[in-house]
Amino acid sequence: MIAAGSLLTLTLAACGGGSSSTTTSSTASVVADATTTTEATTTTEAAPAAEATTTTEAALAAELTVESGFATETNSLGTQRTSAGALVTNPSADLIACGVEVQFSLLDGEGVPFDTSTETIDFVRPGEAAPVAPLQIGYKMPPPAQLTATIVDVEWAKGVSFKDCGASFTVLTGTVLDVTNAAVVEDRISGQISNPSDALVETSFIDCVLRSVDGRIVGGESTAILDPVAPTATIAFDIGVSVTPGEGDTAVCRVVA
Repeated sequence: MIAAGSLLTLTLAACGGGSSSTTTSSTASVVADATTTTEATTTTEAAPAAEATTTTEAALAAELTVESGFATETNSLGTQRTSAGALVTNPSADLIACGVEVQFSLLDGEGVPFDTSTETIDFVRPGEAAPVAPLQIGYKMPPPAQLTATIVDVEWAKGVSFKDCGASFTVLTGTVLDVTNAAVVEDRISGQISNPSDALVETSFIDCVLRSVDGRIVGGESTAILDPVAPTATIAFDIGVSVTPGEGDTAVCRVVA
C-alpha cells in the first residue's frame, strides 16, 4: 500500500449553517507527494485570501487550513483502488464557514492531474475541524504520485450555527450527530451514532479521515446512513474501507444530517 498524507478517534484492532454576512471566496491547496513505494509526505498550508470586502473576511479566509493524504493499493482481483481524505479547520471564534467546496485531484509523477472529485462540506463551525472524503476517486486508474486538496469556494457568515449560513443552504437540518463506541477492524469502520436533537433524522452522512500511527492522513471514506435516528436515540453504523488500513490506524469521523 502506498500511503500519503476530530471529532472522534477510532482505534484499529490488531487483527487486521440568522442573517448571512457579505460573502467571499478563497482557495487553499495542499499537496501530498509519494516519496517511496510505501509512504509519502503530507503538508498543511493556510489558504491564501482571495479578494474580500472586509479585512475580517480576508484574514479568516487566509487562516482556513487543509490537511490531506491518500493511500492506494491493488486488491486480490488486480483492481487498483485509491482512498483520499482531507481535514478542513476553521479557526474563527464567531464565523461559520458555509458551503466549503474541496477539490481533490490525483496527479501522476509529472504533476499532471488524471482524476478529480469535488466534495462539499455544508458547514464548518467556529473552531471545528471537519473531515471530507470523495465517494470514489482513482478507481481502476494508475497509482497516483501526489494528491492535491484545494478549497475552491467558501462563504462566511456571522454565527456559530448552520442556520446562520442563510436561506441558500437548506439541504440539511444542520444536526451534528454524536459518534461513539467506534472501532476500525480490518476493512470496516463501525460504531454508534446518537441524535442529540428533538427531531427525527431520516438520512445522515458520514465522512471519515484515516490517520497512520505517525499522524499522517492516509485516506478517507464517505457514505450516506439511510437508517432513521429518532430524537435522543442511538443506532449502529458500519461502513467499508476501500483501501486496507494499516495496523494502528485511527479515524476522525463526523456525521451530519
